[in-house]
Amino acid sequence: MEKRWEDVPNLLNEILGELKLLNSGNVKQETEQIEKPKQEVKEEKQDQQLTHDEVKDFCLELNRQNPANKDKIKSIISKFTDGKLMDVPSDKLPDLKAQIEAAL
Repeated sequence: MEKRWEDVPNLLNEILGELKLLNSGNVKQETEQIEKPKQEVKEEKQDQQLTHDEVKDFCLELNRQNPANKDKIKSIISKFTDGKLMDVPSDKLPDLKAQIEAAL
């Protein structure tokens, strides 16, 4: 990238602005503003298609936390399929996970 002398004042102003920000008490606020989009990306990722393995891992973790959850999880899965978790259609996995979260 070719640097031009005309750009130097603008670059200096940007650097000075960043330094003022760092020296002020607003660093935490700026950091929070930067981190919020990351959280939104995570939420969007959850809205995307879940895999059977992700739901299975979620169920297993709940079962490890409290073995009494096993029967509850099985009964909720049975609302979606007569067989195993892997038999649940992929488009139904978010609904399944939401029902399990709500029940436990």
